[in-house]
Amino acid sequence: MPLAGFSDIDLCAQGALLPGLRLIEYAPADSVTDREYNRALSDAYNQQDAIDYDTSGWLRLPVLVESGSWSEDLNRDEQGDYYNINISATLPADSPAVRGEINAMRSHRYLLRLTGRDGVKVIVGSTDMPLRFESRFQSGATPGEQRGYRVTFSGPSLWASPGYVPVF
Repeated sequence: MPLAGFSDIDLCAQGALLPGLRLIEYAPADSVTDREYNRALSDAYNQQDAIDYDTSGWLRLPVLVESGSWSEDLNRDEQGDYYNINISATLPADSPAVRGEINAMRSHRYLLRLTGRDGVKVIVGSTDMPLRFESRFQSGATPGEQRGYRVTFSGPSLWASPGYVPVF
């Protein structure tokens, strides 16, 4: 794909983009209907095909407002370029049911659909390189601290995460 430059970007509008994540949705990579998954990117770098699942579909991860962060760091090694992806947020809940779901989540790798505070949706991970899940419980021992789980999805990717604008 030839380079096009950044002349169409309105710097004033880009500077007004709200930071952080509004919503994290996850789906186990092993439930993706492989015969239906197609990494089809438009010229605008948006995933064009909907991602279908055999069972669950996209599950919502209710996160504390302004606790979510997402980074994709470009790295190089002897095999070439890759991105280190890290998505982290606080799940402000604790109950036996929550602990059971957190425990069950450790057994899978994931694709994520992130929605930024600006409303833009992005697909993170792929069936070839799904993200791993980790969690850490925080008791909220002092006033002002949150009680719940700090959840993290991380892993490598060969590509930057595309937008998600499926054409139905």
